[in-house]
Parts: sequence; C-alpha cells; structure tokens
Amino acid sequence: MEIFRQVSRNLDLGLASILAISQFLILALAGFVYLHFSRKYAIPSRGPREAPSKISMRSLSGLAESIFLLLIVSFVALPLIALVSYAFFDPRSGSLSLSVFGKIFVQSETSLFGVPAISSVFYSLSFALIASLLATLFGLVASLKQSRVPFIGFFLASSVAVSIVTLGFGYLIGFGSGSFMVIALSHSVLAFPFAFRVLSNALSKIDPETIDSARTLGASDNEVFLSIQLPNIRGALLVSMAFSFAVSLGELALVLILFDGLFPTMPVHIYRLITTYDIPAAAAMGLILVGVSFLCFYVIEFFAREEQVL
Repeated sequence: MEIFRQVSRNLDLGLASILAISQFLILALAGFVYLHFSRKYAIPSRGPREAPSKISMRSLSGLAESIFLLLIVSFVALPLIALVSYAFFDPRSGSLSLSVFGKIFVQSETSLFGVPAISSVFYSLSFALIASLLATLFGLVASLKQSRVPFIGFFLASSVAVSIVTLGFGYLIGFGSGSFMVIALSHSVLAFPFAFRVLSNALSKIDPETIDSARTLGASDNEVFLSIQLPNIRGALLVSMAFSFAVSLGELALVLILFDGLFPTMPVHIYRLITTYDIPAAAAMGLILVGVSFLCFYVIEFFAREEQVL
C-alpha cells in the first residue's frame, strides 16, 4: 500500500523503489526457507489415505471441532449471503428482483466506462484464458528444464516475492497502459509460480527409473515426454490451467494500475460500482465472478484428489 501511495500520490519513485526492493528481499528469504524445508522434510504420499472420521458431539474435542467448523463456514458463507441478498432483492421494497442483472446482460445498458457491462465479463474471461494457457506452458517448460539448471527452482519460485503493485508499475513504466496483450501477459506472469509448482510436483512423482530405462533404450526427450511424462501429468495440466484461470479472474490491483478505460475486467467493474455506491449492481457482478471461480476450484478439486497441487 505504501509503494502504491508513494508512486500514485507522492510521485516519489525513489522511496517506492527502496520499499519494493526491501519487500522483495524479505519475501525471497521467506520463499527460500519454504523451499528448503519443504524439500528436506517432505513426506512422500504413498499408499491409501486414511478415511476421515466422523465428528462426535458427545466428546469435548468433537464439540470444539464443530464450533470451529461452524465459525469457518460462517466466515465464508455470510459474505456470499450478503451478495445474494443485495443482488436478488430490491433494497427499497425487499421484494425479489432481477433488475440489477439487466445492467450486466442487456446490451443497451452501458457501464461506467461507456461500454456494455457484459464486456467486463468477456474481457475477464479472455484475459484468464490467455493467462492460463501461457502460465501452464511456461510452467511446463520450466518444470521439465529445472533438473538441468541449478537453482532454477528457487529463481522461478522467487517471482512470487515480487508484489503485484511493483509488478504492475514495472509493466506500466516499461510498456505503458491499455494494451490487451500486456495485461494478459502480466496475468500469466502472476499465475506462473502456481503453475510451476503444480507441474513440478506432478513431474517429481514420476518414477525416474522409468525415464532412465526409456532413454537407455534410445528414446529421445520428445518421446519420453509424449509417452511417459505427458500421460502422467494430464490432470496436473488441467489443475494448473484452472488455478491460473482463477488467479487471473480475481486480480484487481494489477489491472487497476494498467487500466486506462479500454478493457474493464469484472473486478475493476465491481470496484468502480462500489465507489459510486451502486452496491446491488456490484453484488450481481460479484456473484458472476464467484460462480466462475467456483467452477475453476471445482476442477482443481476434481483433478487433484490424489496429488498435492501446492
């Protein structure tokens, strides 16, 4: 927040740069510690998983678990209930109404940016689709090559130590604002660490003796990838795409920095609606965003039941 304030309000790029470098060093150190201990103390998941036990309300521990789960569910469910109440009910009369959705799906209605509100849904889905494909592609290439280049895993994972605000202003200074592909590429860079982690974990679970045997028999790298590695990471590829899609879909800060009025996404549209106190319309757009994100994480859960994705 201080970096954003120094650049956008005070125009003090020097102080903002010092803060950005300090933030990067702290987060990079935390990332290094995480990678070191996650590899050193990793427990291989072999054999069938233990079936979850039912919570017993007759015991003190069971009662405590039930209260804890109730608090977690309430923390997640109450905001969703608020979105539904504002989106589907008229705040004045309290009756059921779908009028706010007309501002989004009716082409004659224009948004705050002078374009149909439905365009923000299209732009968000377009950015997310491009970002998911690029992040998964780059993550796959980096995962396949990391065993040949020392420390590449730490170098690639350290990109998550660059804050979104710092990344956004870097692209703004380097490429300017308003470019469709710059926003899409920046989203792919943002999602890349997640894609890399998912695919790297999936590839590490393939038996190395199988790959060595194939190469001993004369198989090329392409043949090893197509015949052995690719069939074993198909689920991870879908998980990577879904995760990257969801990351891009909900991103606000980076798009807000690069946005110049041409390509409003759903988060930007929600943000602008909130600033104009049009809460029902913001809630309706928020429900659409939640619905699409829910589908992404359902895909992640469905294809990652037997593998660790993070």
